[in-house]
Amino acid sequence: QQSLDPPPEPADDDLTEQLAELARSEQGTTETESTPSSPKAAPGLPMPRILLAVLLGMLMSLYLVKLWRRLAPWWTRGPGLPRVAYRRALDQLAEVGLARQLGETRTSFAARARKVVPSVPALAALSEAAMLGNPMIDPRLRPELQRSTWFQALRTLSHDLRAHVPARRRLLGLLNPISLWQVR
Repeated sequence: QQSLDPPPEPADDDLTEQLAELARSEQGTTETESTPSSPKAAPGLPMPRILLAVLLGMLMSLYLVKLWRRLAPWWTRGPGLPRVAYRRALDQLAEVGLARQLGETRTSFAARARKVVPSVPALAALSEAAMLGNPMIDPRLRPELQRSTWFQALRTLSHDLRAHVPARRRLLGLLNPISLWQVR
């Protein structure tokens, strides 16, 4: 076979020897030694630490949402108070394992939960009165829209939970960051 290209230059013996020595010295290094140009070295934190940081961040976010929902009635005023106060009550009930079933009305849930926590029907009635009450009446004259009425109902609920639910169950519910997902 003939080639139209000129023949290549012969390899430089010194360069070949240097490359061979370099290759032999790299084979002799251990795996614990790493060079800065090594593709195995990843910059930054290792993946398990990043994953742990993400999981801890998500857990803290869940606890912050739970804390927000627990404290929201303290600074909510006006027509939003019945909604956030009833939501807080439902969160507290979900923590101890009492949650509304899908499609269950407030009154049927209150009747079912009454066996464990006697103050739930009063809370359900208060919530329904706030939602369905006559909007033509001045809100200052409607007890279901008053802060004092709601705070008294929430105190009664907390007292009933302490009286009828074991402390261990209440503590486990308080530590559960996803108990609020059961609230409907």
